[in-house]
Amino acid sequence: MGYTNDNGVERRILELREFYKSIDKEFGHKLKELKGDELIGYLQMTCVNAKFEIDRAIFFFKQTEVLFDDQMEDLKDVLRRINSYLLMAKEELYKLGTEPSKELEESFGISAYRNFFHPSKISLLKNHKEIEKEIRDYIKAKIKEEPDFPYYCEVGALFAQGLIRSKKIPEEASYKYYYKNEDPLDFPKFWKYIKEKVIGRGNPRQILQHSFDKQGDKNIYTSKRIQKIYDYCKHYNIEMVDDFIKEYENITKEKQN
Repeated sequence: MGYTNDNGVERRILELREFYKSIDKEFGHKLKELKGDELIGYLQMTCVNAKFEIDRAIFFFKQTEVLFDDQMEDLKDVLRRINSYLLMAKEELYKLGTEPSKELEESFGISAYRNFFHPSKISLLKNHKEIEKEIRDYIKAKIKEEPDFPYYCEVGALFAQGLIRSKKIPEEASYKYYYKNEDPLDFPKFWKYIKEKVIGRGNPRQILQHSFDKQGDKNIYTSKRIQKIYDYCKHYNIEMVDDFIKEYENITKEKQN
């Protein structure tokens, strides 16, 4: 029988599972795609975020007076899985000739949550190696099967989600550019913001400029590129706005005709 929740336990476990899913969704892709400092930065950030989630979970559950057996099993399972990614992130950092910062070191292995569970209840170490191997094998397979998407797909996905837009300012005879609902920017500041704060790599300047103008060598609104971006969004379960889907349908229909 499932447990009922009136103290936030179920919600907190769900949040941990969502965090785990977010790592699981991108980890293999990022290992294959990123290089050098960008990969190191991603792995370090994965460590920071995972350590924060584990520590926050432990603090929360220490304040919880009643924890049902099935809640305990759910908690142990999701923390094992998050911890397995911590182990792999650490391993990848060592392969790159670096290591996590010292304050993160304690989050590796099982030390971050081992002592939280009462010895009479704990089966945390049971199957730990099996679960770790299962996830490692899964990631290796995922990396091997991961399709190659060009850089413009990441930039194009911003258009596909409706996250970026331009607006003509008549009195200035110029355009302003927006990311989500943030303040408008001139194009030089806008593309640098997208590069540094949103995508975090590469140079999206020409892709953005040509795509807003819908002309030029880097314009995403061609049959080949928009198909690739559409496939990219489908592959990573990225929700596309209606306007972009209509553009996609119109462009691909023109090609068929």
